[in-house]
Amino acid sequence: MPGGGIEENENPEDAFYREVAEETGCKVEIIKYLGITEEYKYKNNFKQISYIFVSKVIEDTQKLNLTQKEKDEGAKLLWVEPIEALELIQNCINDLKDSQYEDVYATKFVVLRDRRILEYYLDI
Repeated sequence: MPGGGIEENENPEDAFYREVAEETGCKVEIIKYLGITEEYKYKNNFKQISYIFVSKVIEDTQKLNLTQKEKDEGAKLLWVEPIEALELIQNCINDLKDSQYEDVYATKFVVLRDRRILEYYLDI
């Protein structure tokens, strides 16, 4: 599930389009706004707000622009149905490990957030 930060002078929709293009090589059209999530990582004294959109692909440029962190951590593009994405996330939660960039505490927040987003989307 593509994601990332909002840059200065960028609104959530534009950040979404940019992050999707960088991480998937696709141009998309937003078809639904699902809402926001707020995460409080007390151990890291960090609050994150995520804007959640559902979109459809309108063009695949096949040009990924991954960050060095994403490359180092083995990020890859995998297209699956939402229910399969949920199963993949549920199967990996207990196998998370620290990386050179983040400890498992921070990583688990992302994985659990994505799981809850998919559950909400699928209305589970």
